[in-house]
Amino acid sequence: MQKTIICSLDEEKQLIKNLRDNPSTEAQRICRMYDMPDLSRTPGNPVNLIVEKILNLDFYKDFDIAQTPEIV
Repeated sequence: MQKTIICSLDEEKQLIKNLRDNPSTEAQRICRMYDMPDLSRTPGNPVNLIVEKILNLDFYKDFDIAQTPEIV
């Protein structure tokens, strides 16, 4: 039986703030990527539908689903 495990970091908000305050081109690129929706978690999105189909296969029935912060 699958269960969802949600991991969170208390400092995630501070990391995001530091990233947004950083004027470098690389930091701004990462911010743009961070702001994009996670298509694997967006209901109705084709990527999400594929993920759901895979997770419903018998082979994966005992796997746990771990949701982690976007910045790790």
